[in-house]
Amino acid sequence: MTTNKTAFIAQLSKSVQDAIKTDLRLALIDTDLTAEEQETALQDAMDSRLCDLSDTIDISNYI
Repeated sequence: MTTNKTAFIAQLSKSVQDAIKTDLRLALIDTDLTAEEQETALQDAMDSRLCDLSDTIDISNYI
């Protein structure tokens, strides 16, 4: 897969978006955020660029 790391998550294929969302959900479970805060953080992450997620998940699988 060759994806530009500055691409918005919304520009990626549905299957890649779903995989990223799964990775993010797993990463957010390990935080002290409430369920509502986790959903907000997840939505914010899904509205961002792939490179913005590098501190939260391993984006090398997607570039």
